[in-house]
Amino acid sequence: MNQLSMLREIVSSIETGPRSIFTDGANYIARSSDVRTGVASGINRKAEAELRHFVKLLYKTTRIFTFSTTYEEFFSSVCSKIIKDFQGRDSSSIIQVDLEKFESEIREHITGQQAIRDVFVPCIITTYPASNFKIGPVEFTFIDNFVPPNATPNFNPFSRVLESMRAESVFWIATASIPETTSNRGLELSDLTVDLALTPRVTQSAPLMVSSKCST
Repeated sequence: MNQLSMLREIVSSIETGPRSIFTDGANYIARSSDVRTGVASGINRKAEAELRHFVKLLYKTTRIFTFSTTYEEFFSSVCSKIIKDFQGRDSSSIIQVDLEKFESEIREHITGQQAIRDVFVPCIITTYPASNFKIGPVEFTFIDNFVPPNATPNFNPFSRVLESMRAESVFWIATASIPETTSNRGLELSDLTVDLALTPRVTQSAPLMVSSKCST
């Protein structure tokens, strides 16, 4: 089955009705609702195989997707856009031009979410103070020397994170600059970058710390 046929099969499985019938996700692999009208739409699970195959083909064949976003983010974006663009449409009327337009707009959507990100990852290295040091593209800073970006005398956006780090005896922060990615993909790449910089040289990034609270 080619991509156009898969898209038609998926669209034919879009159902619309009161939000109440979509509260149980067992029958629907993707859902969308309008709070104002109380109307909801969903892709019935009978098209799950086609939907997952369709998304995987898009994701794997375009480098901008595989590098810059996670599969989970991409899957969610594709499902939402299918419902938004095609609900109420006769699936047999969908042609190659519609598919190409859909792919182009998904690409634009993902590109619009990309940004160069400085991500901050708490690390377990040593409890003793030391000077900052760099390993490849990653800079490591002792907690007492860390100057949070955008901090002011009256506000420190990292205050809770730093308190949690001290409570867990985590005294180092790694700063990694990540190329253009979505937020979740940036966090994945930052953790990987820091782990590769430290292993086997020192130790590892702190697994229990929530690094997403440190990202900018």
